[in-house]
Amino acid sequence: MNKEKFVNFFEDKGYIIVLAVLALIMFVVTGRFLETEEESESGFTMEETIMGLESEDILSIGFRSSEDGELYLFAQDSEGSWYLAYAPDVEIVQEAPQYFIELCKNITSYYKTEGVEDFSKYDISDDGAYIFIVTADETYQLFIGGENSTLNCYYARFAGEDTLYGVSADYGEMVAYTLDELITDE
Repeated sequence: MNKEKFVNFFEDKGYIIVLAVLALIMFVVTGRFLETEEESESGFTMEETIMGLESEDILSIGFRSSEDGELYLFAQDSEGSWYLAYAPDVEIVQEAPQYFIELCKNITSYYKTEGVEDFSKYDISDDGAYIFIVTADETYQLFIGGENSTLNCYYARFAGEDTLYGVSADYGEMVAYTLDELITDE
């Protein structure tokens, strides 16, 4: 008797149509990983480290804020205290630069698209937000663009490269800091 109810349930064409529509909706929702045709051509990749450094190799770190457009560059004095390079007398939260270094020493990408010609559609521009990392051997500049809410990441590219990356939302949050959030309360 239970078998008859089961068979009757699926014989009713109304339920089959509903199931087909639900399956189509699931396909559309879960199949939409990337937002543009350019991204679709590149293919979705697993996590990939696009920059790997040791904390002690980073001499200074900074960023241009997406909120106020200011450049905040941090350096260490001979005693190991952090300061703003352009305003050494301003007392800053000492944990902030160390947090930024820990965040940026290993930058991971969730996907990449090579050969991008127009970064403006990803809200990446040379006068926009970026992260600046200085080592003894090299200087890195990672531009941070708009948010990709589907992947919960931000668009990014290294200066001089034509590769688009999807990086952690943490980097979008990093470049959103302002001076008020970085100085100590006296």
